[in-house]
Amino acid sequence: KKTEHFAKGPRIGAVLLARSDSSRLPGKSLLDLCGRPVLAHQMDRLRCASKPVEFVLATTTRSLDDGLCRVAESCGFKAFRGSVHDVVLRLRDAAAARGIDLLVVAGGDDVFCDPAFMDRLVEEYAGQPYDFITIEGVPFGTSPFGVTRSALDRLIDIRADDNTDGWERYFTDTGLFSCRSLHCDDPALAHPEIRLDLDYPEDLELIREIYKRLYKTGAVPPLKRVLRLLLEEEPELARINRAAHEKWLRNRAAAWPPIRLKPGVSANTQGDRR
Repeated sequence: KKTEHFAKGPRIGAVLLARSDSSRLPGKSLLDLCGRPVLAHQMDRLRCASKPVEFVLATTTRSLDDGLCRVAESCGFKAFRGSVHDVVLRLRDAAAARGIDLLVVAGGDDVFCDPAFMDRLVEEYAGQPYDFITIEGVPFGTSPFGVTRSALDRLIDIRADDNTDGWERYFTDTGLFSCRSLHCDDPALAHPEIRLDLDYPEDLELIREIYKRLYKTGAVPPLKRVLRLLLEEEPELARINRAAHEKWLRNRAAAWPPIRLKPGVSANTQGDRR
């Protein structure tokens, strides 16, 4: 079942998911990057998107995350504080609190999440209201995803487990939701071999090297400019976190729990996945 069109158009919100207790790189969102917290640079980038009307930090109720909320306020983001461990519930509750119908979501690791990709997801939704939309074939850590509040409501209703590791699979692998996967058709951006995520110390080292070269106060280094640096000008920089990405790929699937649906709910492997 596809999400219904909204009578006056959906209310679009850019939602940044972040919390402070990373096991591999604790407090990474508040680490220094050219004299400002990493989170502030990320929020500056997301605010370049033109389609969202709300910009929201979705973090937890713990005092550990108070610092994230202070940065959000200084950057023009609304802070929503919700579930500590249940990411799906936190996203749904943030959407409900801010009146958001379509969430365009960036993870706290996605320092280079591209605002043009956020706008592209919204445009795709305007043409066909899918429940869940992704972009593939772009640098790792630069792509947001789109999800409707109604789809989050339904997921909470049908899942039998609130373990949220790999929760996106409930959308993409069950056939119970309408999903759309977009592919990057810009050769300058179609570089999935490049890792621009922030999860390991090596990632932080690369990001600091990029900003050391490209950052100017008050300006956001465009993704194409970042890729030109890594692919043409100084390709040795991209090797800084290559081993970290291989390690992440090995660990990812092993950490995911199985998909568990409530009794009476069956997956449909022939569902709408385009």
